[in-house]
Amino acid sequence: MNIPISTSSSLSRRDVLRYAGLGGLGAMLFPMMGHSAAASAVPAGSTVSLRGYQPAYYRFNVGAIEALAVNDGGFAVPVEECPFGVGLPREEVSAVLDDRRIDPGVVQIPFNVLVLRIGGRLVMVDSGCGVHNGAAGGRLVQHLETAGIKASDISAVILTHAHGDHIGGLLAADFKTPVFPNAELYVNRVEYDFWTSEQADLSRMAAPESMRAGMAKGARAALLALDPRWQKVAPGDRILDGIELIPAYGHTPGHMAVLISSGKNQLLHMVDAAHHHAISLRQPDWVLAFDADPEMASRSRRMLFDRADADRLRVFGAHMPFPSLGAIRKSKDGYDYLMEPWSIA
Repeated sequence: MNIPISTSSSLSRRDVLRYAGLGGLGAMLFPMMGHSAAASAVPAGSTVSLRGYQPAYYRFNVGAIEALAVNDGGFAVPVEECPFGVGLPREEVSAVLDDRRIDPGVVQIPFNVLVLRIGGRLVMVDSGCGVHNGAAGGRLVQHLETAGIKASDISAVILTHAHGDHIGGLLAADFKTPVFPNAELYVNRVEYDFWTSEQADLSRMAAPESMRAGMAKGARAALLALDPRWQKVAPGDRILDGIELIPAYGHTPGHMAVLISSGKNQLLHMVDAAHHHAISLRQPDWVLAFDADPEMASRSRRMLFDRADADRLRVFGAHMPFPSLGAIRKSKDGYDYLMEPWSIA
């Protein structure tokens, strides 16, 4: 099915194709202005603008593990062209948004990356879009630097799946030079084998054929460009202290979630099991245009949501509202995403 994705003024169709397939080949926190003398001295009618960057990073902890949520960008699309609920009237999508008091005409999808300090090492889950996705993303390295982290400081990158907004940040503009030169790279062997095959079967994906081809070509090129640095792993492997890889197949053949544990504290990184805090939670069985196997993706989505609810887990999501922290609760209408309040401590 030919599902258009975006024609919004803030993001071109070319940008979205870049997001999906690596271009065919694939905080700054404003100083808080309290009731200071400087603030009160601003004259009435001042031309000082309040425009600028949104917060770029957010610090928190998972037990003894230090963590950082980092924004890499994102995009907004008209509801008529959003990737959710393929084959359904757009009015049904708008109704879900309106019920949650969200603008029923626009769907926003942010890109967020998780960084962890484990045993003196900086471990990053996925790498953002990089320079290959136009205006949609590519802010990760800049925002890491704002937080005092250089790309060379990253010790390990866990690639949860090989879509452009997760693998694109590993390579510079030449599509050859590693952005994180000192990082060990981990990938599910199933994911690696699927995308590096020249016969990757995406026939069950609802996205247009041109987008499917771009995804396959881009993922293969990026994975092969970084051989032999990849360490192939499998769900269940404990590759680092406090890290457990969980199978969440369907979005891609080897898509993984990540459970971070420290003492009695846990954080479930759902990655792309959910792409929207209202739509994905309220309608977990709706077809997402980017899912390689929609039925399997739905089962994985429910599996993670049920686990998060039953175990009262704190969750993180690559496409949840920044800073991507919250919880999931079962409801009579599906599930609810409960956003975690920001902490100033």
